Amino acid sequence: TVRSFGGKRNVTAFKMVPVMDMNEVTYHMLEVTHSHLALSKHAASGMSSGAPMNSSTMGDNIYNNQDSGMISGLNQVQNQVHSIIQSNVTEEGASIENVCKQLRGVPERSVREAIEFLSSEGHIYSTIDEDHYKATDS
Repeated sequence: TVRSFGGKRNVTAFKMVPVMDMNEVTYHMLEVTHSHLALSKHAASGMSSGAPMNSSTMGDNIYNNQDSGMISGLNQVQNQVHSIIQSNVTEEGASIENVCKQLRGVPERSVREAIEFLSSEGHIYSTIDEDHYKATDS
C-alpha cells in the first residue's frame, strides 16, 4: 500500500511472493478492474460512502448481518476488534492500547493476534506506526 501521512509517503508490502504463473498477474488486473467498477456503481447509485458493501453491490456477501456489521469468517474477538477500529474517526487510527482498554477481559495477546489476522486479510491497515490501525471499509 502507498500511504501519505504528515506530508511523507510510505510504501508498505505485507506479503511478497514470486510470480510463478503470468495468469496470476492477469487475474489480479481483472480483480482490480472488477472492484473499481463495483465501487463506481456503488458510488453512482447514491449510497452513502459509509454504507457497508453487500452482495448486491460487490458480488460477494461478506457480511453476516448488515445491521451489526459482523463479517463472515471472523471469530468474536476479531469482529469486536474490527468494530472498534472501524469506529475510530481519527486520522492516525485506533491504537492497540485503546482497543485493549475497550475490550476489558480480553488478553492483549488475543487482541494483537486478531489485529495481525485482520491486517493480513486486508480488513485493517497500519497508519502512523505498527500500533495504530484504520479499517479499510471506514
